[in-house]
Amino acid sequence: MTKQLSPWRQQFSGLCDRDRLRRLSTRTPDPVSGLALSPDIATTRIDDALKELFVPSEQDIDVMVTALDAATFHIDKAYPDVRAYVEAINAQSIKAAPVEPICLTGLSRTGKSKLADAILRVFPASTRFNLGAPLQLEVPFEPIALTRVEAHVSSPLTSLAPSLPPDALYIRRQSPSGQLVQSRTHISLSEAQDLATRWAYKVGRAQNIIDELQFVATSSAASTRLAQIPLLWSYTGVPLIYIVNFSACHKLFSRPQEERVRILSRPIVLLPLRADSSDWSTFLQAVSTVLKELLVFKLDSAARELNLMTAGVRGFLGTLIKETYRQIREQRRMKVTLDDLKACYASTAFSEQRKDIEAILAQRISGQPKRGGLDLWSPFGPETNGVEVDGRSNGHQRGDEAPRSGRPATRTQKLAKAQDRASASKKNDKPPRRSDRTSSSDPLHNYTEFMNAGRKKR
Repeated sequence: MTKQLSPWRQQFSGLCDRDRLRRLSTRTPDPVSGLALSPDIATTRIDDALKELFVPSEQDIDVMVTALDAATFHIDKAYPDVRAYVEAINAQSIKAAPVEPICLTGLSRTGKSKLADAILRVFPASTRFNLGAPLQLEVPFEPIALTRVEAHVSSPLTSLAPSLPPDALYIRRQSPSGQLVQSRTHISLSEAQDLATRWAYKVGRAQNIIDELQFVATSSAASTRLAQIPLLWSYTGVPLIYIVNFSACHKLFSRPQEERVRILSRPIVLLPLRADSSDWSTFLQAVSTVLKELLVFKLDSAARELNLMTAGVRGFLGTLIKETYRQIREQRRMKVTLDDLKACYASTAFSEQRKDIEAILAQRISGQPKRGGLDLWSPFGPETNGVEVDGRSNGHQRGDEAPRSGRPATRTQKLAKAQDRASASKKNDKPPRRSDRTSSSDPLHNYTEFMNAGRKKR
C-alpha cells in the first residue's frame, strides 16, 4: 500500500519536469516600442525590457532542479505527517541538523540574481492549508524565501531578520506623543537562531536563498562576516543557496579550514554561454524579438562574433546594445547594425567592459588569472573559468553535451583541488605564452586577430 504524502510533500509533487521549469521561469517582455522619443527615454525602455527578459540555459534549469531536489528531500524528512508537525510545533525547542549550503557564484552579469528570481517562480506558491480532522488547523506554507543582503547589514544577527517572526528584532510602539516608533529588541544571537529555526519549521520553509552577500565584504572584518552569515543560516536546518561573486569566494578561501569545509564544499559556478550552444542561440533570438524595432539583423546570425564581444556573458550583451543605441541616436539614426555594435565595442564608452571581456577570453587561453586581481577568476578550478583541462573542453567551447555545473561538486576532493589552485593562482603572475594558445579548431582560434582589428578602430 502506497503511503499517503503529507500536505507539505504534496505541494512538491511533479515539479522537476524540465519543460515545466523552462516554461515557468522564462520571462519574455513585449517587444520594445515607442523609441522615437528622446534617446534617454528610449534607452530606459530598452534597459527595462532587457532586465525583465530571462531565457533559462540548460545550466540554469540544472540549478532549479538541484534546489527543488534539496527542498523535496528536506520536506520528506522534516514533515513526514501531520502528527510529527504538531509534536514539533508544541515541543519546547525544534532540533535541526545544520545543512551544507550551496555557494552559487560566477562572473558579474552572468545572471545569478535573475536565476534566483527564476527559482522563486518554479517553487510552490505560498498559501495556507488545513490539516484536516480532527485538528481542523490552518497552517501557513511559505516554502521559499529570497533575501538580498544590503550594505547596511551590520551583523549576522541583522542578516537573519527576514527568516524571523515579525517583530522578533524590532517592536513598534506608540510614543507619548502618539507617534509610532520602532525600537530594537534585546535578543541574543542564539535566541534569534532558535526563533528562526522554529519559524522556518512552522511556515514549511524548504529553501532559503541569500543574494548579494558580497556587500557585507567591505570592511577589515569582511571575510569573518561573509563566512558567519551562511554559517548562521545553515543552522536553521533549511537548505540554503547563497550567491556571491568571485572576489567574495577568494575571501572565503582565507577562512579557517573548518569553515571552508562547511560553506565551500558545494559550489556551483554559473558559466557564460558557449558560442556554439543552443542556449546562446536561443538567448540571441529572444533578444532579437524583444528589440526588433531597433535591430536591422537577427543577432543569432552573428552568434560567434557577439560571443567574442561579450565573452558569452548575457549582461554584457545588454550593455553593448544599450550603449550602441545611445551612440547611433547621437548620429541621428534609429537602427542598429552589426558594424554599429563592433564600433561601440571598440569605443571609449565601452572600454571598462572591454577590458573585462578581453581578460576573460585571455584567461581561457592561458589558463591563468589576469594580472593584478582575481575578480574575474573562479577559485574552483580551471574548468570553471573556461579552460581546457586534460585535453577535454571545459564545456564553454564545446556543444550541448558539455558537462553541466548545476550539480553540486563532491565534497573534499573538489575543495582541496580548488584551494590548491587558488593558492597557486595568487603566486603566478606570468604572462600567457604563445604556446599556451588553443588550436585552430578552438572557437577562440581567431581571438587575437579579432581583438587587434578592434583596437585599430579605437
